[in-house]
Amino acid sequence: MTHLIEHMLFEGTTTRSAHEISNAIESVGGEFNAATTQERTFYHINIPRKYFSRAVNIMADIFKNSLFDEKVLKKEKNVVLNEIKVVDDDPKFYQWIALLRTIYKKHKAKNPVYGDADTIKKMSRKDIITYYKKHYIPQNISISIVGNIKNPFKLIKDKFEGIPSRTIQRDNHPEEKPLSQPQKKVIKRDVEHSYVVVGYRAVPKGHQDSYVFEVMRSILGRGQSSRLFDEIRTKRGIAYMVGALYESGQTFGVFATYLSTTQDKLKEARKVLIESFQFKDLAKKEVEDAKNYIIGNFILKREDNKERADMNAE
Repeated sequence: MTHLIEHMLFEGTTTRSAHEISNAIESVGGEFNAATTQERTFYHINIPRKYFSRAVNIMADIFKNSLFDEKVLKKEKNVVLNEIKVVDDDPKFYQWIALLRTIYKKHKAKNPVYGDADTIKKMSRKDIITYYKKHYIPQNISISIVGNIKNPFKLIKDKFEGIPSRTIQRDNHPEEKPLSQPQKKVIKRDVEHSYVVVGYRAVPKGHQDSYVFEVMRSILGRGQSSRLFDEIRTKRGIAYMVGALYESGQTFGVFATYLSTTQDKLKEARKVLIESFQFKDLAKKEVEDAKNYIIGNFILKREDNKERADMNAE
């Protein structure tokens, strides 16, 4: 539902058509987009400073006055269904959906963000409006502004005022039992490359150990100087795509290593991934380099207004 609404908010309001919404931003060199994750949706506009008020007007308009037109809803359902097919057809993307479905049994993180095709087909306009009014409320919305803007608060208040308030209803997440044995999922497809992910549940964002996982990810997969790149690509030359991932939300986390290789190198490559979790012969300098990478990367991200606005909002 959330993913479908993300699409629908660009598709016309009581005052603007879909083309007028996008053209108002793009005609002055701006960017307008949105994304949905396991725990949040964010809509973002990146625009030259002198057009800031235009960006606020557009954002407020889509939040307050979206039409959710019946014909447009039918069209956007097809767009989302095609998006699902694109992800499902590409092993590079689908492997992460398969991983979460395998390691999480009860938590909603096991469900793909894009939604379920059969459910999307059944959604009515009434369903969407009811859901929208329940969740898209002032208590649930953060507005993050980064840029040389002096006192934007009056404009924000004037434009966003009037969205009805409600009591927030938080989802309960059932506690996951520890897995008693390794879980294995094999998907057979007619593709040239094999894709391997070795991963497990990790701590959520904000947990004291989340920083440890960030350092682990940096050691194993931070680019060409990482352990996995050095072992898999530089020394052995048995894979092109290789890396590590730590993804976390307020209530879940996942840590994984991954690569893609040919069928004949699969066994060797998987062995390297599994052994990498032991962090053998880990030197103090290696840990310091990993931490310095995290700090430096964070500083560089904050040079980007869009990245900074997203960090602040989250």
